[in-house]
Amino acid sequence: MKRNLILLITILLTTTTLAAAKKPVATKVLPPKNSIPCQILAAKNTCWNKYTVNISYQDAISQKEFQKFSIAKDKSHTTVKFNCIKNAGRMFVSNFTPEIWQGDVHRRFHSKKVWQVPNTVPDDKDFYEIRICFPDDFQGVPIPMGYLENCKCQYPKVAKKKSS
Repeated sequence: MKRNLILLITILLTTTTLAAAKKPVATKVLPPKNSIPCQILAAKNTCWNKYTVNISYQDAISQKEFQKFSIAKDKSHTTVKFNCIKNAGRMFVSNFTPEIWQGDVHRRFHSKKVWQVPNTVPDDKDFYEIRICFPDDFQGVPIPMGYLENCKCQYPKVAKKKSS
């Protein structure tokens, strides 16, 4: 009887150890049912080519951050794709490096408006797109030294909806 009990315990421990050692099966994570495919196309105007711009995509009320991305020095734009919650108010907060004036490194610049995510994707696209331009869409951003005018955001061409 004692021997049978020891054998049973050994089998259970071996089975448990083997089960724990198995690699987990990869599963596809589905987006939330109350979301739609989204894309942020963020550009910085030509006066900001020598700066890296960091941007945070946040809830307009709670300021919870959902996406964080950068437009690198010498780059004109970046694209971020993700699923966003329908009917949610969203805003952007930005900063830049290197600083222009002493103390600018800790300053944050909020978007001038709140974007309301729609319930559905526009008919002519596969996603809802938000286009933002730094600094045009942000409040209180200083002008880099040596630039007074003729600074413009240049967006790349975006493909139309895929045909089914």
